[in-house]
Amino acid sequence: MSWKPLVGSVLALALLVPSSSPATDYYVRISGNDGNPGTSAAASWLTVQHALDTMVAGDTTYVGAGTYAEELRSVRDGTAGSPIALIADTSG
Repeated sequence: MSWKPLVGSVLALALLVPSSSPATDYYVRISGNDGNPGTSAAASWLTVQHALDTMVAGDTTYVGAGTYAEELRSVRDGTAGSPIALIADTSG
């Protein structure tokens, strides 16, 4: 029995399976800065639009309390299994 066909089949299957990156949590605060990485409350972004410009399917942004005077435009779609989520952060 030759292993070459089996190895080729496994490799072909691996190429067909879409790779997905892990979802990322981001943070927006009125004290933030869009030059920050946005990956923690201490290094949060300033604008919700910057979050929408950065997020991909599966990502979540926690928006801190405050007034955000922005006209938001989503540039990407989530999926049924991996939505893009904006959540009011009541703890920060």
